[in-house]
Amino acid sequence: MATEHVLFSGDINEQSVDDLLRKVFAISGRENDICILMNSTGGWNNPAKRCYEMLRTVPTELSTHNIGQIDSSAILIYLAGERRYATELSSFQFNPQHWTFSSPVTIKDLRDATTTLQGTTAEFSRIYASRTPKTADEIARLFERVERFSATWAVENGLAHEIAAVTIPAGQSLQ
Repeated sequence: MATEHVLFSGDINEQSVDDLLRKVFAISGRENDICILMNSTGGWNNPAKRCYEMLRTVPTELSTHNIGQIDSSAILIYLAGERRYATELSSFQFNPQHWTFSSPVTIKDLRDATTTLQGTTAEFSRIYASRTPKTADEIARLFERVERFSATWAVENGLAHEIAAVTIPAGQSLQ
């Protein structure tokens, strides 16, 4: 079976996720497998979670391939792949959840934000743990480290399945 390739490069936001899902679902009814070639520094959590959930419903074999760097919330989308690849020089970075305030805040605002951030970290940790051999506690600790990890580390720790170069057959275009 042939594989169709979809390129996702950029920040995670509502528009970029909508564009990616549109591309993937437009080709998902074909007889081919789908591989999302990814490079992203991350972005917003809610669109990333929605994208992960939707990609898990794709009715064909879906793989993901890190072609540069996958950071923060982009890791969640990467984990939607049944098979996950990384190029030899690619990297991954877990980042702690954070909140940007655009106006003065009260103590209640800070408490609410803290509760939300803790809940998101716990939820993402459980999802990551369900797709890797790591426990949710181990994943939560990774979020706090703010460290860049190699493709080799990703394979050794179950984030990626294999280090592989990208191969796109001659004449095939990227979606």
